[in-house]
Amino acid sequence: MHHVHFFQELVSNSDFNQGNLLITKDWRVWLVDFTRSFRGYRKLQNPERLRRIDRRVFDALQDLDEATLRAEMGGLLDKYQIRGLLARRDLIVLAFEARIEERGVEAVLR
Repeated sequence: MHHVHFFQELVSNSDFNQGNLLITKDWRVWLVDFTRSFRGYRKLQNPERLRRIDRRVFDALQDLDEATLRAEMGGLLDKYQIRGLLARRDLIVLAFEARIEERGVEAVLR
């Protein structure tokens, strides 16, 4: 669920419904209906849910830039959606950095 909470904040899914989640046997989490996601909104909805994150995901998040995001999304997001996602990314990174400073790396990164 840590991955789900992280993803919900990153894409700004304004209509979270756990019935829209598909978790496969190999523990991949898929968001089936994301029609109310990827808005230009620049704030986090539930930052208190950001408790732990995988170290590789955190590193990738820190390295994510606009050019990579545009290339990976293949033109599916407009400039406002990209700016919103990157603004939320910045807030997520700051939130995890603060948690790491407060609780230690081992308590926050997996």
